[in-house]
Amino acid sequence: MDELFELELLEEFELLLELELLDELELLLELELEFESLDEFDELFEFRFELEFDQPFRPSSRLRREEA
Repeated sequence: MDELFELELLEEFELLLELELLDELELLLELELEFESLDEFDELFEFRFELEFDQPFRPSSRLRREEA
């Protein structure tokens, strides 16, 4: 394969990944509206993250600073 073709495939893959993540985010936002509290939503989000990625959920350092 030539490098240009590989680069195009990589760009297409990245775009598909971004679209998939946007779809997932949209679904999560819809689900958030159905919960009685944000804590309930956060628990589900953390559970789904750990299930999906097989690692513990750790909020970004920026989020931790905002919560402090």
